[in-house]
Amino acid sequence: MPLASSSLVRQAKVRVSSVLNRDQRSFGRQNLIDGDPETCWNSEQVGAVVSGSPQWISVDFGRPAVLKELRLTFQGGFVGCDCELQTPAADGSQWDVLERFYPEDSNSTQIRTVIFTDPCIL
Repeated sequence: MPLASSSLVRQAKVRVSSVLNRDQRSFGRQNLIDGDPETCWNSEQVGAVVSGSPQWISVDFGRPAVLKELRLTFQGGFVGCDCELQTPAADGSQWDVLERFYPEDSNSTQIRTVIFTDPCIL
C-alpha cells in the first residue's frame, strides 16, 4: 500500500527541523507523506546556521504503530551525509538507533528500504 494511502500516515503529526528558504509550499513537511515522487521536503542547506542542526524529521502516529518496512527516497542532487533512523527508547529517556546509512552524493534518485525482521512498534 502506498504510504500516502494509509489513513494512519495521513493523520500522522510530522515535524521537521527546517525548510529550505522557509518555502513551506514547495519544500514543506507535507511533501514527506503525500505519495508524489515529484515533491520533497528540503531542509536548509548543510552548513547553514540552523537551530537544531543537524537536520531531522519526526513522525508521530498518535498511537502505537507496527512498522514492517520503511522506504526513504532521496531526490537527485542530495548531498550525502550520515543518516540515522531512530526510535524512542522504551523508557522514553533517549533515542535508540535502528539503522545507520549514508546516501551517495549523486544526481540520481536513491531509495533506502529498511525491512524490520521483527516488526518495530512505534
